[in-house]
Amino acid sequence: MRYPTSDDHHGPAGPKLNPWLSIWLRPRATIRYIMSNNPSYGYGLIVFAYGVVNMLQSFESGKSGDKIDSLGVILAVSLIIGPPIVLLGVFISGWLLKVTGNWLQGKASQMDLRIVSLWSYLPLTLAGLMYWPRLSVSGHSLFTTEFQDLDVSQLSGNVATIEYMNLGVTIFAAIWTIVLASHMVAEVQGFRSSWRGFFNLLLPVMILLVIILALAMMIVSVRGGV
Repeated sequence: MRYPTSDDHHGPAGPKLNPWLSIWLRPRATIRYIMSNNPSYGYGLIVFAYGVVNMLQSFESGKSGDKIDSLGVILAVSLIIGPPIVLLGVFISGWLLKVTGNWLQGKASQMDLRIVSLWSYLPLTLAGLMYWPRLSVSGHSLFTTEFQDLDVSQLSGNVATIEYMNLGVTIFAAIWTIVLASHMVAEVQGFRSSWRGFFNLLLPVMILLVIILALAMMIVSVRGGV
């Protein structure tokens, strides 16, 4: 779907917006504006920025610092590998949202839904800026088991303060990502209700969980029969 169209009940793109600012409180109007004026706007920048952040998060949760003893290597791999992984994920999510959206009579194309997915990552991308102060005070240890197994209350001084701030920012970003995505999916799909957009987001997750559960049961069954 592209805006404005003759059957678009939401109306034309509207007045000029700064998507980087308006997306936070006006997600429907913002995604409509982007689709109408320049669907590729900000695409490459968000892919790159979120790709780096997402890869750093993967290294952190995987406690990769135990095996990779160089912070420079972790940063370099994040810069090189992160963006392509996010780009692949965006294509997959666009396809899944298209398939499940069709069940709900959605009108969006896969490209529309890829753009929505990417822009919904903006809160998580900005939350990733917390890596700057976190790496400044903790460095390579941030990616180690020793650090990850510590409770925040066990940290001291600036390290504890920054980690508490990171926790709060991350929780807010995760919640707002879901809120933005629900509204933007509803907009491009032609849904009046953002709850329907949320359900469109939830369906692929439910399907993947069912597939994973089925595979796990099959593996357990096969091992039990051996």
